[in-house]
Amino acid sequence: MMKLPAGGADRRRAGKRVCGWSLPPVGVRSAVRPVLVALVVLVVLVAAVGMVVAPLPAQATVRDELGAEGQARPVRAVGVDGPEAHNLAEAKWLRMRSPEPVLKPRGTNDPNCRVDAAHPRAIVLLHGTDSTFYEDYSLLGPVLVDRGWCVFGLDYGLGPKKGDGFGWQPMEQSAAQVDELVGAAMASSKAQQVDVIGFSQGASVARAWMKWHARPGQVHGFIGLASPTRGGSFYGLAPMVDVLPAWLRQAFVSPALLELVAGSAFVEGLNAGGELPEGVVGYTIGTRFDEMMPEGKNQELLSRPGSHVWIQDVCPGNLGGHMFLPYNPTAIDVVVALLEGKTAEQLGSVGVGVACPRVPLGAWMGDISVADNLRKLGFYPTKRDAVSYTLG
Repeated sequence: MMKLPAGGADRRRAGKRVCGWSLPPVGVRSAVRPVLVALVVLVVLVAAVGMVVAPLPAQATVRDELGAEGQARPVRAVGVDGPEAHNLAEAKWLRMRSPEPVLKPRGTNDPNCRVDAAHPRAIVLLHGTDSTFYEDYSLLGPVLVDRGWCVFGLDYGLGPKKGDGFGWQPMEQSAAQVDELVGAAMASSKAQQVDVIGFSQGASVARAWMKWHARPGQVHGFIGLASPTRGGSFYGLAPMVDVLPAWLRQAFVSPALLELVAGSAFVEGLNAGGELPEGVVGYTIGTRFDEMMPEGKNQELLSRPGSHVWIQDVCPGNLGGHMFLPYNPTAIDVVVALLEGKTAEQLGSVGVGVACPRVPLGAWMGDISVADNLRKLGFYPTKRDAVSYTLG
């Protein structure tokens, strides 16, 4: 608010010049003083009314949306755009070294994004175990955004201890967080439906959300990247968890990992009555060199015959494994093609117009292990602030 010049002593001196302006004689000033006071009061009242009527300046992370009753509901987005990485190890290093506490894939969680006729659904991306929205999707997220999709995600399932990462909590609990995200994403983008893409644990969390939270007709499609549809054996090591003392199991194995073991009560319950809700279009994309599910049979949706795409059927020289799948150029092109209307049958063979790079066996696994263990050993802090996108 502007301050009027003080100058009380000057106003008592006739003809005094202040800052180049000539003050009128005392008698004249006395006559006009009531008028000036009235004008000042009027200006103050107008300013006050303006402050009430005019909207507050919009923050970059907040947008008002109208609820069902026509009342404004703020959408709150937490997260700063991070740089694009080209593998999970690089994304982990970028996130650990970033001065920003919360990174998200570039262009995602944009409150200003609206669906259109060419991109009629909001896209929801769900990360895997001990990872984040940014770490798993720093490349795929911007690819979809640049093609015109409204893309949303979050960091879910943060563990209780200082060194715990995301994707730690029981998956039913994480699915409830996803429900909040989907509600905000649909409200801000004006989408009537969503397509959900999940990597590893994220695929199971997506299916848990669809089974226990989603409304009928809310979901159009599902794409599981390295989806543990029937759980994983981790090269036969998973059953060894049962022989560990309870204190050791609780200290080193998260509830979510226990639920992901093949044959667990969670896996059996999630698949009971069908792997996906009726009417949902479903696909899975996998690699025959998956370190977590080497069986080669645990990923496919048995209720959707012909819905699985093996990377090596499309690109035989691409030997990328589980951890590389969200960054695998072949997988990214298959995801884009599925979202744009192609089917798994059209994409399940060589020469279908998708990228086909040569990827060596075990690519970046050592780098991922180094980055993860340096964090767990305390050389880099575990960042516990989460990407979120919610209705206020």
